[in-house]
Amino acid sequence: MKTNQYRILSGKFKGKSVDLPIVEETRPTKSIVRESFISSVRAELPYIHLVEMFGGSGSVGIDALSNHLKFATFLEMNTDVAKVLRRNLSNLEANNNQVIVGNSFETIKPLIEKIVSKNEEVIFYIDPPFDIRENQENIYEKVINLFELFPQDLTLLIAIEHISTFSFKEEIGSFIQKKKKKFGNTTLSYFIPKES
Repeated sequence: MKTNQYRILSGKFKGKSVDLPIVEETRPTKSIVRESFISSVRAELPYIHLVEMFGGSGSVGIDALSNHLKFATFLEMNTDVAKVLRRNLSNLEANNNQVIVGNSFETIKPLIEKIVSKNEEVIFYIDPPFDIRENQENIYEKVINLFELFPQDLTLLIAIEHISTFSFKEEIGSFIQKKKKKFGNTTLSYFIPKES
């Protein structure tokens, strides 16, 4: 598989290069987006489980691991991309993680059951294909439907990376939008649990 490389931005792996798979369906997260997200959650990272859905190269989770994340789970459908991700994690000697191969919309359900059984606090980072891609017209509707699965008492944050022309409602199920940050055609929307 063809790869490019990107550099880890901060933390104990700062400056190290990791492989970035070149495949049509993978859109790497811009460094400015990763940097902004990590800055927002850095204080929580040593205590939480981060789930990166639609993991791709795993750049967000890898930067989080570099900043002392407790544990990362990467969900990725493409087996070749998952192999590159596993190789990157192995080369970094990052052991506190797992890569689950399969459709993120399906693999998330048993994963949440495990997280609930272990009573782990969790942050979900969701980076689906943009809705302008072929056959992805209803992708954000599917993402919205996921919210009913997320455990309100254990979920610290849900961060969604999406195309800037789309806006999520400010309230979805048991969660409310805390903020959103725009980076050109990419926006990060942050949701937190409603106060009960």
